[in-house]
Amino acid sequence: MTLLRPELLLLLLAWWPLCFWLNKSRNQQSQWSDVIEPELLKVLGKPNSKSTQSKSLTLLLLGTLMIVALSGPAIKNGEVETGSQGNLYVVLDNSLSMAANDLTPNRYSRAKWMIEDWAKSGLFFQTSVTVYAASAHLLTPLTQDSETLKTQLAPLTPYLMPKQGSNPAQAFDLVAQQIAQQPGQAAHILWLTDEIKATQVQQLKNSIPDAASKTVVAVGSAEATPIPMEGGQGYATYNGEMIMVTTDSRGIASRATQLGFATQAIGSQPNANLLNQLNKQSNPISMDKDMGYWLLIPALFVFLFQLRRNSLLLQASLLLISLSFFTPQPAMAASLFKNSNQQAYEALNNNDAATALSLAKDPQLQAQALFDSGSYEQAAALFAEQNTADAQYNAGNAYAHAGQFEQAIKAYENALSFGAHPAAEKNKKLIEDLLNQQQQNQQNSDQQQSDQDNSDPQDSDEQSSQSEQESDAQQQQQQQQQQQQQQQQQQQQQQQQQQQQQQQQDAEQNDESSQQQDEHQSEQNQNDGSEQENNEPQPASAIPSPEEIQNEQEVEAILNNLPTEQDSLLRYKFQYQYQQNPSEAESTPW
Repeated sequence: MTLLRPELLLLLLAWWPLCFWLNKSRNQQSQWSDVIEPELLKVLGKPNSKSTQSKSLTLLLLGTLMIVALSGPAIKNGEVETGSQGNLYVVLDNSLSMAANDLTPNRYSRAKWMIEDWAKSGLFFQTSVTVYAASAHLLTPLTQDSETLKTQLAPLTPYLMPKQGSNPAQAFDLVAQQIAQQPGQAAHILWLTDEIKATQVQQLKNSIPDAASKTVVAVGSAEATPIPMEGGQGYATYNGEMIMVTTDSRGIASRATQLGFATQAIGSQPNANLLNQLNKQSNPISMDKDMGYWLLIPALFVFLFQLRRNSLLLQASLLLISLSFFTPQPAMAASLFKNSNQQAYEALNNNDAATALSLAKDPQLQAQALFDSGSYEQAAALFAEQNTADAQYNAGNAYAHAGQFEQAIKAYENALSFGAHPAAEKNKKLIEDLLNQQQQNQQNSDQQQSDQDNSDPQDSDEQSSQSEQESDAQQQQQQQQQQQQQQQQQQQQQQQQQQQQQQQQDAEQNDESSQQQDEHQSEQNQNDGSEQENNEPQPASAIPSPEEIQNEQEVEAILNNLPTEQDSLLRYKFQYQYQQNPSEAESTPW
C-alpha cells in the first residue's frame, strides 16, 4: 500500500485542532444542563453535553476519512509495457566550427533539423537536448512536446556560447544526471559533432553513461571550409590566418566505436530495427491503482446519518468535498517549484512580455520584457545600467529602435570596450552610415535651396530688361500710328458723316456683345470658383518631401537589420550557468 499524494495528509494537522476547538466551544454552550432539566433543554433547543460530544466525534471521523481518501492510498496493479522505446538524450556540439557552411545552409542548422526529425519520429517517449562548447548547458529538459523543442532550438547558434572550445565530457556528465533521474526508463543517446579528439577518448569513457543505444553523427564534410563570423563580419582568424575546418568522418567513426557508439549519416532517421530489438528487452513499468475513493463510501453513510441533525456538519463536509476537486496538476506543481525569474523566462519564450515583466526580478529579464513590449527607452535605460558587453549591446539596439541614434552609438562603443564584439561593431557601423547619409541629404537640400535663392535676382534683372524693351517697341508703334492718323485726317473729315452712322451701328452691336460676354464671364467665374473649392491644395506641411520619405525609408531599413535579440535570453542563460561553473576546454577555441 502506497500513497499517491501523501502531502495532503498535512490537512489533518489543521482538521483535528479545528474539531477540538469546535467541541470546546459547544461544550461551553451546553453548561445550561447544570441548571435546567434535560427535558426542558430539549424544548428550548439547547444541546446537552452527550449530543455535543457525539457530533464532534462524528465530524472528526468524517473529515479524517475524506482527507485520507484525498491522499490517494493505492495498491499495485501489475506491470504494463511502454509504447515507446524510452527517452532520447541529444548531445549537440555547438562549438564555433559548427557554423561552417560546407553543408547547406550550415552545420548547426542541419544538426537541429535532424534532432527535430528524431523527436517527431514517435519512437521516443521524451527528448532532451544538451549543448556544449567550452562548457555544457541543458538547453531543453525531457519533454514530449516537439513544438516546444523546436522553439528552443530555433535561436540556438554557436555564437551564443559563453566561451568557445570543445568539452563533450561535461555534456555527458549532464546527460548522466538526467538518466539517473529517470529510473526504469530506457535511455538512447544521440551525439552530433564535427570532431572527436583522440585526447578526449579516455575522459569520455569515464563520462558517458550506460544507455540502451548510443549513436554518433559526423556533421560536416572533408572539404576545408572557413568559419563565418556572426552577422557576416568576415571569417574567423587565428594568429592572423583564416581558420579552415574539416570533418574527419572516419576518425569520428573510429573513436566512436571505442566509446560504444554506432554511426549514422547526417539527416538519417532512427534505426528502427535496432530499437525494436531493444524494445523486447525493455523492462515493464509498474502501475499503482488509486483506491482512495472506496473510503468515501463509509464517509457518505456517516454524512447522511448526521446530515439532518447538524447543519455545521453539512458545511464542513461540503468544504472537504470541494477540496477533492482541487488535486494538484503537474503544471501547477511545476510552477510552485520555480522562482519568479524562471517563470518570467518561460513567459518570454511564450511571447508573453506583460506577464514576464510582472514576474521578473532580474534586471536583464525586465529589460528584455520591456524591449519585447515596445518600451524601448525604458529597456535601454535598464540595459545600460548593467556592466556587461551584451547588456551594452542590447542597450544600443533599444536606443536605436527608440530613435536615439547618438546614444545607440555610445552604447555600442561601451560594448566594444569590453573586447571584440562583432555584432556591436556591425550595428555601430550601420547607425553611423545612417547618420552620415542623413547629414549628406540635409546638406544637399540646403545647397539646392541656396542655389534657388541666388537665381532669383538674376531672374528679376532679366524680367526688367525685357519690360524696357517692350516699352520701347510700344512707343515706336504709337509714333507710327500718329503719323498714319495725320495722313488720314483729311479723308476722315470727308467721310465723317458716313463714319458717324457706322459708329452708331457699331456701338449698338458692341453693347449687345458686351452683355453676352459679361454673362458668359460670370458663368465661367462661378465654375472656376467651384473647381478651386473642390481642388483646394493641401498645406505644404502635410505633404512629406521626397527627402523626408527617403530618410524614413532608410531608418526603417536600418532598424529592420538590427536584431531584436530573441536569442539574448539564451545567451544570458548560458553565461549565467558558465559563471556558476566555469571550465576550461583544451586545444583550439573552435
